Amino acid sequence: MTHALIINSSPNQGYSKSSALTAQFEEALKDSIADITITRRDLSETEIPHLNPVTLSGFFTPPAEHNEQQKQAIAMSHELIEELEAADIIIIGAAMHNYMVTSGLKAWIDQVTRAGITFNYTENGPVGHLSGKKVYVIKTSGGDYSQAPMKDMDFLQPYLTFSLNFIGLSDATFINYGGAAMGEDFAVKAQETVDAGISKAVTRLSEEFLPSFAQA
Repeated sequence: MTHALIINSSPNQGYSKSSALTAQFEEALKDSIADITITRRDLSETEIPHLNPVTLSGFFTPPAEHNEQQKQAIAMSHELIEELEAADIIIIGAAMHNYMVTSGLKAWIDQVTRAGITFNYTENGPVGHLSGKKVYVIKTSGGDYSQAPMKDMDFLQPYLTFSLNFIGLSDATFINYGGAAMGEDFAVKAQETVDAGISKAVTRLSEEFLPSFAQA
């Protein structure tokens, strides 16, 4: 059984292009991989707590010493990490806000980046634990950040690439929908780019995650 996790990060419920594109990806996956199960996490519907002193004390205190307040404060972190650990395929809808990820996605990153759980510090530097997963990021933006000088304003993709790699999610592919607010011609071209990216990704995934009986 193949398991996919879809994470939507736009707060623009009902009008989010990134969420619409992750839904498109989901439908293509379901059409191509018969034994797939899907978990959806919408960061605009489930408020992801920002870190506070109680949460941090829970992160860095041995579990056996946790008080009830600390247990409650880190419960969401454990839930989000369990979703990542269970997933073979991770699809992230990453809307660009102010040249960066949304505050909800930043909070999610803070909750799943846990020393001793999703990464460890070693004598050779930090090592992530969530390896062996396929990650696809659908990045949407009103402007086109694919070329200079606008490319230098895109802090979302380098930051998210580093953050995912830090916890072991190094096999990440970005599918970019840029220029949504720049007129119909840009929007059509952006949709064509995403359609091609999703098609290529699903072909690759359907070949990799063939049911075991089909490989026999």
